[in-house]
Amino acid sequence: MTASFLILCLLAVAFSTAVVYGVRRWALDHLLDVPNERSSHAVPTPRGGGLGIVLAALPLFVLALFTGDYGTGAHLPALLVFLVCAALIAALGWFDDRMNLSASVRLLLQLGIGAAVVIVIGAAAQTELPGLGVVGFAPLVALAINVVWVVGFTNIYNFMDGIDGIAGSQALIAGLGWAMLLLAMGVRDLALYAALVAASSLGFLFLNRPRALIFMGDVGSTFLGFSLAALPVLAFARTPDSRWLGAGALMVAPFLLDGAFTILRRALRRENVLKPHRSHIYQRLTAKGRFSHLHITSLYALYALVSVFCAWLYAISTSAGSMALAIAIPVLIFAALVAWTTALEKRALSPKG
Repeated sequence: MTASFLILCLLAVAFSTAVVYGVRRWALDHLLDVPNERSSHAVPTPRGGGLGIVLAALPLFVLALFTGDYGTGAHLPALLVFLVCAALIAALGWFDDRMNLSASVRLLLQLGIGAAVVIVIGAAAQTELPGLGVVGFAPLVALAINVVWVVGFTNIYNFMDGIDGIAGSQALIAGLGWAMLLLAMGVRDLALYAALVAASSLGFLFLNRPRALIFMGDVGSTFLGFSLAALPVLAFARTPDSRWLGAGALMVAPFLLDGAFTILRRALRRENVLKPHRSHIYQRLTAKGRFSHLHITSLYALYALVSVFCAWLYAISTSAGSMALAIAIPVLIFAALVAWTTALEKRALSPKG
């Protein structure tokens, strides 16, 4: 890791903090999040602070690409298309923060952006699973899987941004996890992007840690979800390793499992999965007031650290057993969280609760 790499990350922390502070001053008069029955906060709070993450990570990365020694070469055009698409996702989120777009319009635009980035980069066409080996996909199937993954996780990340510090801390941990893995694999430019995402998220967290002075908003949550989902696709385009997709899923396992579980649960109950709600596991844990935002954010951060280690294990393992263990650990942790949450809810409803 070069000195310029570290300097860029420090600049991202500082610039993100400064922009978030400025956005907060503006948003106090123009963009307040007013509590409602689905909110996890009790007082009106400025939102849109995720703009600081976007304006720190993207420009600094572009600067590094054109002035540093990151050697993207033939991959530069596709990488620039990805950056444009990431900026478009953030702009769409900012517009939604201001105007409240309909869910169908927002999803349609996201699908267009997601399809564009996967087509230009190239879909990750295979994955490796313990016991099954390398599983390949036909081109159109791979395209569909990649688009669903990128757009789906973009929205899951947005859904999961519901309490102080949770989305920023997950991005900090997953971004650092990606940066270290990509550096080890020799993919320095993508490692820098992941590190800048992490550093910018840290800058945002200075004003978003419990109790939050500003919220991220869709501008930040969709940008982070899109970036973290696209990283394994970008990495596969560099080195067609069948483990990139699995590693990418494990890097974000806390949000992925909570989001997917809740969507499936609501769909089985015939609820509108795109409608705002408070039924994610982290929301259910905070709903009764027994645990603070700091408690749950810290719990999910610890879970994220374990998941990152599992992602590394999955990426470098030499046996099917260790790969299976890397997948099983985050899943079992989440199963324990579900069981614990359900037990707490039942206890609260009992006469002696």
